Amino acid sequence: MKILFLTAYCDSEKEDYLLSKSKCGLQNSIILFQRNLVNGIQELTGKNYDIINFYPIGSFPKYYKSVFLHGEKRNFNENFINNIGFINIPFFKQVMQIIAIRKAVTKWIKQNKNEKLYIIMYDLLYPHLYAIKSIKKKGYNVKTFTVVADLPNEFGYEKRERGLKRIIKKYLGKKQLQYLNYIDYFGLLTEQMSKPLNITKNKYVVIEGFYTKNRYYTEAQDSKKKIILYSGAIYKIYGIEKLLHAFRSISNEDFELWFCGNGDYIQEILQCSYIDKRIKYFGYKNSEEIAIFQSQATVLINPRPNEDEYTKYSFPSKIIEYLSAARPVIAYKLDGIPEEYYNYIFTPSDDSVQALSDVIIKVCNMALEERRMIGKKGRDFIIARTSPDKQCKKIINLLMS
Repeated sequence: MKILFLTAYCDSEKEDYLLSKSKCGLQNSIILFQRNLVNGIQELTGKNYDIINFYPIGSFPKYYKSVFLHGEKRNFNENFINNIGFINIPFFKQVMQIIAIRKAVTKWIKQNKNEKLYIIMYDLLYPHLYAIKSIKKKGYNVKTFTVVADLPNEFGYEKRERGLKRIIKKYLGKKQLQYLNYIDYFGLLTEQMSKPLNITKNKYVVIEGFYTKNRYYTEAQDSKKKIILYSGAIYKIYGIEKLLHAFRSISNEDFELWFCGNGDYIQEILQCSYIDKRIKYFGYKNSEEIAIFQSQATVLINPRPNEDEYTKYSFPSKIIEYLSAARPVIAYKLDGIPEEYYNYIFTPSDDSVQALSDVIIKVCNMALEERRMIGKKGRDFIIARTSPDKQCKKIINLLMS
């Protein structure tokens, strides 16, 4: 048995370097997801693996400081990683990734032709899907598995794009859905994803995400200050505007609203912070720093509304992250989140600003011991449900079946 991972992440050794070059930070959630996927599979199988990877960075010059990403091949924790190099300019970047990954995957198959081969990849990334299509059309006997993190086109939130960007993404989305015919098995973030993808029950497992082992957390401490924290992508479509309105309707000076992350709504947050000094924006933080911020919080909040169809086909990774921090969590009911999660989440009574501010006040005014108990129950639940061992065992059982 030989496993190849097709990824778009960075290991811990490279994270600081990439951050020093990035103008917009890294996508912590997808990096952590892939690390947990790779490490969980290895722990269960006891086998070394190979990785063909490209770094998930923005393009030069708007989002990244360097125009060249040099490729490298190296060993990491007894495993072999082939990091694909490319010219970091739109179009050139994607074309080079497609060509290099297809070539590298074909070479890997030929080198391991006497083994039983499996390719495991993350999400519907076009260069990876194109490589899979190519090897399958050539008749290579390889079992393929992909995690589907987000659906394209009318099933995803990217349908909000406009202009040329929308046309390109719509074309690529159509191709992505076509290339799924070359994938044997799937890991879906929500049960509802199986319908638009037309996948039969014996071809997929549902894995909402992964609890990250050994992630920093502390027990809640008593404090007069009540900190409401949002960490993650800061976009208007995620309900940030409503959260600001809800918080500003609260007059208690001991309440503070903290933000960590990047996105298109930062200027609005900064403008509010000039008016209301209780609102604080801390910029982009890596996963370790976010864990420390979450351990300082009274409550963690996800104001994403249940407004569009894409919520059926999306599971916010921050829900797992929040619950693992052992803090009370506030979130709206989303179609893609299983009902049992809401035994450990506080939800507003309706979609109004007043309802959101009411639930924030309610949770922050709880006694310390009650908040500790709620946080512990949520943490115990998420560890039992989403540990890498448990989630990756589903994948292995599917592949071996």
